[in-house]
Amino acid sequence: MTLSYGDNAAAPAVAAPPLVPGLDTGPDLAAVLTGEDPLTTEDSLDLLVDRGLLEETAPGRYALHDLVRLFAREQLGAEEPESVTRDVRRRMADWLLRSASAAGRRFEAPGAPEPWPGEPVPFTPGSAEEAEEWLTAERSNWAGALPLMFAADRHQEILHASRTLYWFSDRWCQWPEWRTLFSHGARSAAALEDRAAEAHQLNCLAWAHSVGACRYEEAEELALQALQLASETGDLDQQAWAWSYISGACMGLGRPAEAAEAAARATQLFETTGDSTGMAVSQRVLGTALRESGHGEEALALHRALLGTRPGDVPGLNEFVAALLRCETAKDLLALERWPEAAEAFRAVGTPSAHAGIDRLRAHTSLGLATALEHCGDPDEARELYLRARDLFTAFGDTASVAEARAGIERLG
Repeated sequence: MTLSYGDNAAAPAVAAPPLVPGLDTGPDLAAVLTGEDPLTTEDSLDLLVDRGLLEETAPGRYALHDLVRLFAREQLGAEEPESVTRDVRRRMADWLLRSASAAGRRFEAPGAPEPWPGEPVPFTPGSAEEAEEWLTAERSNWAGALPLMFAADRHQEILHASRTLYWFSDRWCQWPEWRTLFSHGARSAAALEDRAAEAHQLNCLAWAHSVGACRYEEAEELALQALQLASETGDLDQQAWAWSYISGACMGLGRPAEAAEAAARATQLFETTGDSTGMAVSQRVLGTALRESGHGEEALALHRALLGTRPGDVPGLNEFVAALLRCETAKDLLALERWPEAAEAFRAVGTPSAHAGIDRLRAHTSLGLATALEHCGDPDEARELYLRARDLFTAFGDTASVAEARAGIERLG
């Protein structure tokens, strides 16, 4: 290891991986740390793979073995002043968040702000697919950059990154990195004494706890904090989103009547502000709450009325929301015990490939279709679907739905 570290061709590349927040890196990120161009850095990384000091965990992704990581950190500590290492890590963190912002813009409505200026030039994807691939591969690194940026008082930049990743987060809602992002966003807004931004970030954090982690009590508390701040600042839009997230949390906590009331208040506020996207969310949740409160016919009428509406111009959102509404309509038919119609409706839900949230949609569709088919007298396909739903909901941590799927499996033997 000492000989390899001392090799002029390999030394910069050995020094780079210990500095990244995540467990692996790509050549672009490593080049930010080495100060070399990405092609030269990639050649050095490949050389270290050949020597057994690095492993290529996936094509273009490199990680240090544990002993080599420890050795490299010791060498850095011995050879470089702490101030130099800190500056390098901050440059890396700045590049990561600028790059994440550039990638996140691909999923925002037209006109989303550009990343702040800086060097090196950030990664700039040529397509939404390339942006999603980078954000996925580097997610532990850009999320790990947040504490570094916060410690450097880069609060405006943290808020910028949070805002430009807003709609992308909806595609991979179960990532724990969203709780990291939005919690740093809320803390940065508080540090800047920007109460409007803090309300927005708290709402985002409530969403991450509810939809992303099924932690409904925490989600409700965060949404209530956001509601208080938004009420104090007169921000009707964030008040509406707070009520919407309170509604979702109440649904998760088994309080559908309260959820319906909160969703109705959110809908009224969204109508006042003209937020069509928020209206689509709150009305869908209102219908769900009505169904769970025993008002299946009202829920069915509301969900059917929403079919065909366009919630906004965020890329891929309209198609995904339409699929969600078809799923809710099928659930309404299920609640009304209209089994053949429910089965047909669940089969027609579809899974838009442009949205990464399809696994959760598949889970709900599988569970609903299994229930309908069980009552229609098709136990074989029903059991297969219950098993699929159980596995998907287990991955999401949705214990209530896992229990429902397991009960179906037990009934069918």
